[in-house]
Amino acid sequence: MDTNQALIEAQRIATFGTLAGALVGGVIGFLGSWIVTHINAKAEWKRQLLQLGHELGIKQWESTLSILQRHADQGRKIKMVPTFVYVNFNVRVLELLADGKLTPESLQKLHAENNKIIQVIDENSKIS
Repeated sequence: MDTNQALIEAQRIATFGTLAGALVGGVIGFLGSWIVTHINAKAEWKRQLLQLGHELGIKQWESTLSILQRHADQGRKIKMVPTFVYVNFNVRVLELLADGKLTPESLQKLHAENNKIIQVIDENSKIS
């Protein structure tokens, strides 16, 4: 191989290396951007889900309180659970819905867990 051919071959290798490096760098840059965008979108979705669950829980609590107050006005004894019980339930229902996992079984399990929370609250309120 003479000097000119060696020089041409070296230029080809350098050009190929530069193009390969640019391609790899571009792909890595694109994937990095896509991952960050995906993570941010998922975090925003979760934030909105929590906000909606909170709003629904508050509305449900207010509605229940209104009904119970009417019963209290009629002389009946009422018992109201804290707001967070309603908020927790609604957030978890929305999470199941968003994940495509809302089924009669999952909803029944969620109700059972919520009832356990209410039971613990009742037991602890009797102590104090």
